[in-house]
Amino acid sequence: MRKLKILVWISCLILLILFLQEEVISIETEEDIFGLNLVRSLGGNSQVRKEVALTFDDAPSPFTKEVLKILDNYGVSATFFLVGSQVEKSPEVARQIVAAGHEIGNHSFSHCWSSDDSVETLVEDIKRAEEAIYRATGQVPLYFRPPGGMVNDKVKEACGQTGYSILLWWVDSQDWLLTEEEILEKVKKEVKDGAIILFHNLATTVEVLPQVIEDLRREGYKFVTISQLLRY
Repeated sequence: MRKLKILVWISCLILLILFLQEEVISIETEEDIFGLNLVRSLGGNSQVRKEVALTFDDAPSPFTKEVLKILDNYGVSATFFLVGSQVEKSPEVARQIVAAGHEIGNHSFSHCWSSDDSVETLVEDIKRAEEAIYRATGQVPLYFRPPGGMVNDKVKEACGQTGYSILLWWVDSQDWLLTEEEILEKVKKEVKDGAIILFHNLATTVEVLPQVIEDLRREGYKFVTISQLLRY
């Protein structure tokens, strides 16, 4: 009888070990599941008062240093969305942006997206930009701005897989299209508390930026980075 009890006990022990091993194996082979990681099209923050965020796309460019000089003269903090291919060409300018205390965002590597692109293609482009930005600055951006502001289900899925929220804007200066006077009028008309304002690293931007800053300050606005604006 005693031998029988021992055999039963050993059998149970063996079964328990096999069961635990099976559990471990099932956990180790579980597939990763990617969801939408806070993928929202953020254009501003209605909870703040008298704060706006200036953002500059397509950096670095031949005009980025001039933009930085203006921001420094006025003591303004901003956010620059970096294109990976341009960062590789001018890593020292990307480092200068960070050294000046500005925030950086991911603006793709190629800046050439199409609605026909697959999710895999978009993910690869986003990651390639992130790697270029990290190599140059030592920082990983928190936000992603799609080229041309293109947002569809594939872009959302790609951002979900790479861990980015999509950052858009409430005010588009259209500095690539309008005259200086038209830009000033458009920004003045559309600005509101908590707005993200879109600019580019262009010659026109350099010319109009001091007046934009002075006009908004006259209206009582404070300039903050994206992360500061979205702190609530």
